[in-house]
Amino acid sequence: AHPSLIELLETAETGGGLLLVFRWTDAVCMGKQYPESRARFFTLPIEKREQVFRDVLDFHQSVIRRGYLPVDFYDGSLLYDFAARRLTICDIDLFRQRPLRNTLGADYPGTKRMKAPEEYQLGADITPATAVFTVGALLSSFFGRASQQELQRAYREERVLPCRRETWQLSQGRYEALCKAMEPNPSRRFPTVGDFWRAWEGEAG
Repeated sequence: AHPSLIELLETAETGGGLLLVFRWTDAVCMGKQYPESRARFFTLPIEKREQVFRDVLDFHQSVIRRGYLPVDFYDGSLLYDFAARRLTICDIDLFRQRPLRNTLGADYPGTKRMKAPEEYQLGADITPATAVFTVGALLSSFFGRASQQELQRAYREERVLPCRRETWQLSQGRYEALCKAMEPNPSRRFPTVGDFWRAWEGEAG
């Protein structure tokens, strides 16, 4: 349970599997497959998008503190209620307990727009530093822009990079924190989401 996580009300066995009932929300999906709501989100003032990102960071800290790691977390996991100005997180059914290893190679779940390098490598350890990359990639999409060519390259080369500096809407210090979060080598990233959060807040402006 977390204030930003969609609330599971009940479960039941059915003839076709398991039925899950969640609390209703008027929020709309921020995923790339919903261009209208996504475009509307990007018209929000920077401080409101920053608060959404803080909620994402807080959720990930809570998840990792409980011994889990995010798997297949991306912008499609975010629902935003524009009237209530509230984030709801959903679609976390692939999250796994630690320790975790990539046993699927390139087929490890996740969108190529946000997967860390180790999420392509068979046998690689999936760690809190992997979660740092994930939230970094999300941050890059919140406050920067990728061209269609850059997105196509990410899919083709299975490699995602931070947004270009000229598209970044925040400070140079925060851009440097973003780049460290998205380092290809996990050992060169912030080791935890909390470390990333502290660096990001320390470079406000």
